[in-house]
Order: sequence, then structure tokens, then C-alpha cells
Amino acid sequence: MKRYIWLFVYLLAVSLPVTGLHAWYETTSIGKDVSYPIWLRLPYLLVGWPEGVTVWALLLTLLAIAEQTSETRTAAQAALRQVNIQATGMRQWVDVEVIDCRVQTWREGTSHPFAVNISFQAVNNTPNVFTILKVETAINQYSDSTEVFIIETNTDLSSKKESESSRYPFYVPTQMPSEEQISAGTVLTLNGQITFIDCLGEKRCQAFGGLYACRIGYVEKMSASGIVPDRILKSGIYLPGVDS
Repeated sequence: MKRYIWLFVYLLAVSLPVTGLHAWYETTSIGKDVSYPIWLRLPYLLVGWPEGVTVWALLLTLLAIAEQTSETRTAAQAALRQVNIQATGMRQWVDVEVIDCRVQTWREGTSHPFAVNISFQAVNNTPNVFTILKVETAINQYSDSTEVFIIETNTDLSSKKESESSRYPFYVPTQMPSEEQISAGTVLTLNGQITFIDCLGEKRCQAFGGLYACRIGYVEKMSASGIVPDRILKSGIYLPGVDS
């Protein structure tokens, strides 16, 4: 910006003698049949006052505005990158821990199917508070049997790890064919999703689950869920056990 100001000052200083010489020549040539010399007319058209200097002032103003706009855009992009970096550093997640597996008890004298409660807790291990909105859980015991459980809430989880308010306990009451099956131990496929609002006000979803080994008083996560890749057969590729 300063260089345009100094350039304008320089042009203004140059225009003073050019304009003065032009005025002197016009005054002395009154009543005389003389032509206007090109060596004086051209400089006056370029930097003379007021026409030439005005044109330069407009041109320098436009250049200064264009440069300022470019600098403002660059500064805004740098600020946006910085905000994105800070937002990435503040990104949150939910840790889901499996706690226990207990037989569900019913009021005496009532008839209900045999079921067990598999207990979990959602834990906030991040430095900021977030709000849990929904917990969705699906349990598969057999290939043709799926139980889906949905919990809707509006619970803030504190960032203080030693506080109970940093944990949200929940459980899924899944049915079992018999008490003998769960007593001997079984394997369940459990997958779920937690919907929450992070500290930046963004609504996010996070999946959890895997294979769980269960028996009364004990539950352990054996492995996490993975994405099964598509199997595509092409000519020239042989997969044992797969008919062509």
C-alpha cells in the first residue's frame, strides 16, 4: 500500500514542472502561429495536472484495492486453516466399555422368557463435554435372529475422568434359549452406534461392537467388528471351494 502512495507522490512531483512548462508555453504562444511541440504535449498528457495525474491516481487506487483484496483473502484462508486445525484438535470420540453379564430377574410369580442383561458404559475420555442423544444396539445370536435396542436420551458427559458424570451406563436385555447356554458360555455378535453432539455443536455418530464371549458374571470383547470386502470373481482367478 505504501509504495502506491510514494509512487503517486513521485508522479505529482514530476507533474509540477511539466504542467508549469506547459502553462508557460501556452502563455508565450498566444497570438503566434506556432505548433504545439510533441516533446511537451506528450509528457503533459501522461503526467500533467489535472488530466494525467487524475488517470494515474485512479489506476493506482485500483491496484491498491486489488492488492488489499488479495491480502485479505490470503489472511482469511490462513485463519480458516487455523480454525480447522483447532477444530481437529478438539474432535471428540466415545469409548464404549463392556461391564458385566447378569441374569435378568423378574418379579416373583410372573412368567417371562429367560434373558440376560449385558451392561456397558459410554465414557468421555476427551478434555471437553459432549452430549449423548441416542444409543442403538443390535445383537445377533444366530444368523436369522437380531434384537435391536434403542435408547434416546439427552445426557452431558463431563470431561473429568474421575467423576461418575463422565460415564453413561446402559444395558441390553437379550433373550437366551436357556440358562444352560449362557452358563456354559456363548458368543454374541453385537454392533451399535452412539449419536452425540460434540463441544463444537456438531452432531456426530460413532460405531462400536464386535464379537463378545458371555457367560453369567463374565463378558469379554473378543474382537472388533470389521468391514467385509466384496468378493469379485474374474476370469483367470481360482478360489478354492467356490464354484465357477
